Amino acid sequence: MQEVLEAIKDSGGVKWTIARKLGVTRMTLDSYIRKWATVANAIEDASNDFVDMSVSLIYRNVQLAHMQQSETKEPIDTKDAKWVAARKRPEEWGDATKITGADGEGPVKMRITIVKDND
Repeated sequence: MQEVLEAIKDSGGVKWTIARKLGVTRMTLDSYIRKWATVANAIEDASNDFVDMSVSLIYRNVQLAHMQQSETKEPIDTKDAKWVAARKRPEEWGDATKITGADGEGPVKMRITIVKDND
């Protein structure tokens, strides 16, 4: 189990990364997770730490962009950090536009027309 816990360090809680470090398949890693609650908790903690770092990066970059705006007028790219935050904490960072059917459920059929602007 100690080897598994070591592999979790610096993994961001990404199972594929942990399995690769251990030289095992994802299925084998999943069996370790089911077998040892300590491993499951460590992966959850690593994942939460990674999301926290991503959210911190978003805030930091927004602050830097605001401070640098008068000099460069170019915001710092935070799309990767936003993707992580939206994926791991959708209630806070998910897409604001959710389309559902009249009953609040899906699926929804839509027809989309793409118009090319010839300017």
